[in-house]
Amino acid sequence: MAANLLTDSAIKVEKCPIGQKLTNLNDGEGLTLEVMPTGAKLWRYRYRFNGKQNRLSLGKYPEVSLKSARLRRDEANKQVAEGRDPSQVRKTTKRMANGTGDTFAEIAAAMIKVKAGGWSQEHLDRTNSLLKRDLLPSLGHRMLTLT
Repeated sequence: MAANLLTDSAIKVEKCPIGQKLTNLNDGEGLTLEVMPTGAKLWRYRYRFNGKQNRLSLGKYPEVSLKSARLRRDEANKQVAEGRDPSQVRKTTKRMANGTGDTFAEIAAAMIKVKAGGWSQEHLDRTNSLLKRDLLPSLGHRMLTLT
């Protein structure tokens, strides 16, 4: 485990040098603080998922303290270790909280409605039976996201 490099007192006095777009301060394990020329200070978590470099915003300093940013980084790091993309986890959580997410059941019903016109009644009945018997009980409530 890498040593944490930042302190609250160092963050408070840090400024972006004149002429630079931003300054990055590293705290270790992917946590960085971006200091903007405007004085804004933004927490970012840098991680690799499926071979791609990604960045996740963790909040604005001082609203999100150094300690809180480290906790958020650790949680995102845990998600990556479990094989989940923290960005997608956040998007799904927001959609669920807003009630705007699409569940497997909703998407399946919409798909059947679209396809039903071209299917025979026998195929439609078989598909509906399969969904109700095998898929909806375990997957119907799951939120789906497009990636």
